[in-house]
Amino acid sequence: MIAGALGNLAMATSGLVILQGTGFFQAKGLDFVLTTSVIALVTNPLVGAIGALFGTIVVKRVGEQTRSPLVR
Repeated sequence: MIAGALGNLAMATSGLVILQGTGFFQAKGLDFVLTTSVIALVTNPLVGAIGALFGTIVVKRVGEQTRSPLVR
């Protein structure tokens, strides 16, 4: 889960840097820039952690159902 959260935090940060570099925020006000940045930097890692948790649950359940009796 930590890896998923950190990976999404890195993607959010790089995405914001790319948007800043391409001039996306030029015509917007400071409030928009700060709001967008905070939303991206807070929610993106949370979604990554939830996705990683969901993935581990699915892998655990599927692994229990499909595990060969020869593998311990």
